Amino acid sequence: MNDPGKLEYGPHGDTAMPTQKRSKKENARRKQVRERLERGLQRRKELTPEQLEEEEARIQAEITAILDARRARDQAA
Repeated sequence: MNDPGKLEYGPHGDTAMPTQKRSKKENARRKQVRERLERGLQRRKELTPEQLEEEEARIQAEITAILDARRARDQAA
């Protein structure tokens, strides 16, 4: 199957792709994002139902403000 001058095929029949090694900076950034997400999820587990409702209302108010700003910008253009 793998003749000289032809494409090399991987174990699943597709062409073999060289692995892409991530840089140290990329790995550090991904780790930082993952840890931030984990901290946020842990914090949410500790919230009371009242705090969850307050957070949901705050997030909905932020969404509404962003959408209103976009609509105003689009109408001005």
